[in-house]
Amino acid sequence: YLFVSFMHNDQKNGAGVSTNPNTTYKDYLYKYISAARDKGAIPVINIPIPRGLFSGTNTIGFYGKANLGAYPAAAKETAEKYGVICTNTLDSWADMIETALADLSGSDYTSQVSKLLNTYYLFVSENDSRFDADKLASSSYGTGVSDTTHLQEYGADIMAGMIIDELKNIETPIKKHITNDHTPVKPGE
Repeated sequence: YLFVSFMHNDQKNGAGVSTNPNTTYKDYLYKYISAARDKGAIPVINIPIPRGLFSGTNTIGFYGKANLGAYPAAAKETAEKYGVICTNTLDSWADMIETALADLSGSDYTSQVSKLLNTYYLFVSENDSRFDADKLASSSYGTGVSDTTHLQEYGADIMAGMIIDELKNIETPIKKHITNDHTPVKPGE
C-alpha cells in the first residue's frame, strides 16, 4: 500500500510550490497512483487534517473543514476517477477539535486553546530534552517551534487511528490486516 496525503503545501502561494486543485494537484495525485500501481502497490489517498489556524484577537475560531479550500474535493474526485481508496481525516479531525473547543470557556480561554493545540500539533519548547539524542531534530527544534500543520506523536497516533477506523468500514483487501483496536495514550498519562 502507498498512502498519499498531501495538500497543505499545495495551497501555498509561491513559485514552484502551489498547485491548482482542479488541474496540477489532480495531476500530481495521479502520478502517485500510477507509480504505485506500476510497482504492484495499492494506492490510498488520504484527505489530511486541517491546520490548527485560529483568527481574531478576542475570539478564536477554528477554520476546520473549510481550512483546505477546494483541495479535499479534488482529492476525492481523483480517487473516484481512478478507483482508489480514499480516507478522510479532515472531517474526523475537525470534529474532534471543534468538540474539544466547545468544552472550553472562561477568562483563560486563549491559554486553554493553546494547551489544547499543544496536545496535538507540533509545539516544541526551546531546548526540549526529547530531542537531545537526535542531532538533526535538535538542530531543527533547538530554538523551539510552533507548527499548526504537523503533529506531536500523540496527534499523529490519533490521526493514524482515524485512518484505520475508516479502513475498517471500507471493503478493501487491507481490512483483513487490521487486527485490533488501538487507544492512543496522552503524554504524561
